[in-house]
Amino acid sequence: MGRDPLQDLMLLQERMKHLFEQSIETTESEGDTAHSWTPLVDIFETENEFVIEAELGQVKREDLEVELQGNTLTIGGTRRHGSVGPPRNYHQRERKSGRFLRRFTLSGSIQGEAIQAGLQDGVLTIRIPKGSPAQSRLISVE
Repeated sequence: MGRDPLQDLMLLQERMKHLFEQSIETTESEGDTAHSWTPLVDIFETENEFVIEAELGQVKREDLEVELQGNTLTIGGTRRHGSVGPPRNYHQRERKSGRFLRRFTLSGSIQGEAIQAGLQDGVLTIRIPKGSPAQSRLISVE
């Protein structure tokens, strides 16, 4: 079986989009703190809701902020480098730490007051019911 050139093109487009978003987000700043990593995110839609799942391993609930302004959902926070004990002499270090920020504009009407967010096993899941236009608010993470 041969490769599907259209699927290859779509995959390339998605990778370029991710790289572009990552480069923009790492140059943005809040105060003096630059965003140093970008969590991977899946967004899908069902008949009744939008669902966002973000990989946030080692991010503590208290270091996480989820906010809705209009139809824009912002996920931000900090992954702390959690080495406890004596300094480490790394041979290789690939896991990123520091601030992150992701913003998503949701199409269509949503029920902002009914948004639910939960953090389990390093995955943040946000459920956004479809419905009437949303009001701005902070969302607590359970």
